[in-house]
Amino acid sequence: MTVYVPWTRQYPECRAALAPSSPVYVDVSADDFAYWRLARALWGEREPFTIVEHDVLVEPGSIEELDACPEPWCAFAIHSVDVGTGMSWVATFGCVRFRPSGAWPLLDPVGWTWLDMETEDALHALGWAKHVHGPLLATVNPGLVEYTKLVAMLLGT
Repeated sequence: MTVYVPWTRQYPECRAALAPSSPVYVDVSADDFAYWRLARALWGEREPFTIVEHDVLVEPGSIEELDACPEPWCAFAIHSVDVGTGMSWVATFGCVRFRPSGAWPLLDPVGWTWLDMETEDALHALGWAKHVHGPLLATVNPGLVEYTKLVAMLLGT
């Protein structure tokens, strides 16, 4: 199964963690809809594929675990921040594997900021259920890491 890494910035520690999977790096910095076009094209190939976003630090065995999972849609949870509750997690496109069937669920282009949630909503509407894997994976995006620390400090968590 091919692993794709949509990127606008590359993080050496993420590249090193993914090296055993021989991923395909795809520059999606051209415009806000490049990520949507990539996901739509991968879905259209009708072959299972994995997406790992450029700032997600996979653990040894993460990709193999997704490959072995029989579910059509699965993802690892990623550390995230919920301003209302403090640190949290989300399992969207950070590290996700699809076994496509049917048409790509998003007919209209969606910008990168909402692509994961819009895809999730569309798949749920079609009756798909996401299978979430653990443990939580880390992100190395400096902005998100600093924001996470600030929210945790402010909330005392």
